[in-house]
Amino acid sequence: MNRIAFRSVVFLLVASSAVWPQPAAASAGHKHAAAKASNTKKTMDDMHALSLAVETYAIDHEKYPVVKDMKALARILQPDYMKVVPLKDAWGTSFEFLVSPDLKNYRFVSAGPNRAIDPTNLIVESKPSGKNDDIIFEEGFFVQEPTGKTEKPQ
Repeated sequence: MNRIAFRSVVFLLVASSAVWPQPAAASAGHKHAAAKASNTKKTMDDMHALSLAVETYAIDHEKYPVVKDMKALARILQPDYMKVVPLKDAWGTSFEFLVSPDLKNYRFVSAGPNRAIDPTNLIVESKPSGKNDDIIFEEGFFVQEPTGKTEKPQ
């Protein structure tokens, strides 16, 4: 193919793509799914990092910290166990941190994309409801993820 013919083909391809409408709904849907996946990954990464800090604290103190909210947990963990403690998930909702009455088990809960925590998920060692998009990290494992997974690995 000579240069003139090649340029003509390239011009036609570029011009036709500029004239033909692109599927906006599909593009918007893809962007929404990508943003949700990105927020989910960031939230899960933060929850995992929080758990490592809490586990290290528990090794030093032989129990998990008992606090009323994430700000109190941050005061305990910063800066010795974690440089900066994330207080909120990627959707802007505060994480929940819960400890069992015997101080031997813990759970982090994120409300997920809908920004509403199912109250039944706020009980340590209870089976996650699976009814919403809460993300639950308990004792080293995600026991509920946005994918619908609701059990600890054996």
